[in-house]
Amino acid sequence: MDFDWDHCEWIGITCNSAGSIIELYLSEYIVSYLLGYYADFNGRLSQLNFSCFPNLENLTIQSFPLNGSIPPEISALSKLQLLDLSSNGLTELAESNSSINRKVNYKHGSASFIFRLATLVWVAIFTCDNVAARTGTFVTASALSPLQLEAKALLNTGWWDSSFWTANYSSDHCKWIGFTCNSAGSIIGLHLSRDYGSFEEPVQLSQLNFSCFPNLENLKIQSFPLNGSIPPEISALSKLKVLDLSSNGFTGSIPSEIGNLRNLVHLNISKNILTGTVPSTVGSLTNLKNMDLSYNQLSGPLPQEIGNLKNLIELNVGSNSLIGPIPSTLGLLTDLSYLDLSCNQFSSSIPIELTRLTQLFHLDLSSNKLSGTIPP
Repeated sequence: MDFDWDHCEWIGITCNSAGSIIELYLSEYIVSYLLGYYADFNGRLSQLNFSCFPNLENLTIQSFPLNGSIPPEISALSKLQLLDLSSNGLTELAESNSSINRKVNYKHGSASFIFRLATLVWVAIFTCDNVAARTGTFVTASALSPLQLEAKALLNTGWWDSSFWTANYSSDHCKWIGFTCNSAGSIIGLHLSRDYGSFEEPVQLSQLNFSCFPNLENLKIQSFPLNGSIPPEISALSKLKVLDLSSNGFTGSIPSEIGNLRNLVHLNISKNILTGTVPSTVGSLTNLKNMDLSYNQLSGPLPQEIGNLKNLIELNVGSNSLIGPIPSTLGLLTDLSYLDLSCNQFSSSIPIELTRLTQLFHLDLSSNKLSGTIPP
């Protein structure tokens, strides 16, 4: 590609009358042209010497092959008024507080140097479809509306690329197969199963950016070509009431962060290949009524914290490799009507506390290593 020696004529560059750069704009509309010549380009902001641009007022680099962190040297741009680094692969994080004048929520941590830019009027650093935002620790400041971010996050998974999904494609994601939205057009339900199409290769739940779905209440993905682990970022779904990931190919352990889903009423992750222990943090799910962890490869003891789930009606942990005594705290679950602990390696005697479960109509303790007598 031939470059004009006058950099003010280069793509995305705007200069003042003296020939000094005042705007640098690179986005997805330009990237296809540039990548035609630099197919392997992978840039970092630290490659840009900010001290050489004393008059820069607008720095916009969106949807560009940009990764790494935001370097503190960016604070040298003393005249900067607009900073937009959204929808890239930046990984530097900061912590949150609010700043109305600068139209951004920010945190006082590692990116605080950005806010030494006294002339800054508008900043959009991370949107929820950025890599860094997937930790849920950096808040959104984006020109896109929340509903647009939802749709973009769905498309970014690549799950909706096949002809099956797009045969009746609508720009309104609320009309897509398996979605339910509230009156404002925000997703509150996502239900996918084998009936909704096929994939040539398995997909992973981590491809779904949970931070983009603040109103999601019902997440059901059953008998779907899902593998990999259940990502801890799922805890960003603070309004979630129903989580059903049964009959998939999940491996790894149950993330302890699942205990942050305090509104959860129904939890079903049965019929996967999950290993490790049942995290004690499940005891924080005090609104839970149904929990099914059966047909996995879970090991270790069933945590005593299970007794905190006072609203639990059905509990199934059958067909795992759980060991140790049956927790006596199960006797605190007085609303329990269904209890299946079968096909594990529970030992010791049946705790007498189970006799308090007066609502119980189904109890299965078979195929364990229990000893002693049956409580009266």
